[in-house]
Amino acid sequence: AELHEGFTSTVKDNVATIGYLTNLFLTPEQKLYKVAFFSEKTRMSTLNKNAYEVFLFDNNLTSKDDSGAAAYFYKAFLGLSISADSSRLTRSFYEITEDYINATSSSLEERIDLSSALRIYIKAGQSEIIGTNDFAENYMSVEKRDDYIMFCEEKDPVISSFKKDDTLIKNRIKNSTFKFSNEVKIIYPSIDGNTPCEIIERDDKYTTVKINGYLIGN
Repeated sequence: AELHEGFTSTVKDNVATIGYLTNLFLTPEQKLYKVAFFSEKTRMSTLNKNAYEVFLFDNNLTSKDDSGAAAYFYKAFLGLSISADSSRLTRSFYEITEDYINATSSSLEERIDLSSALRIYIKAGQSEIIGTNDFAENYMSVEKRDDYIMFCEEKDPVISSFKKDDTLIKNRIKNSTFKFSNEVKIIYPSIDGNTPCEIIERDDKYTTVKINGYLIGN
């Protein structure tokens, strides 16, 4: 990190003192700095990663969202990973499952149905424990279950079963969306039971949509 100059201000016995410093570093002027502190918890005779506790600072990292953290620094350079709590596991499960659905769905209808089921499963499911095994059994076709579970295990083996916390993806699973070729979008809430919006018929030119509600304005 580059060194900078600056001043400090202290007040003691009602007397203000200004101090001049010539070796400041990691100031707000350096917006892209990344810092990792390794603290030795237990002294061992040989080098052991379990003997250290690591504190990572990245100006793009917050307690609620680690997606902006520089993976090239903490993962590729330092070989670290960010501790997975329930909210991060839930986000990982959602994103990996969504990737699988988008990559393997044999039709648009299948992709829409599974994506909607995924959002409802996380948002409205009654169980606090969710995961790939349960989702596969309840929503995936029999021929895809093993493939889906293997796909997820390769990406993140911890998400097979965990406690749900949708804090990091609450806004992403709140609604479902139909997108059309003429830039029209229909956004409707992801709810269990009778869907408020459904596709009745579609072809290469037209789509018939049924809205389970009456028009109240624009």
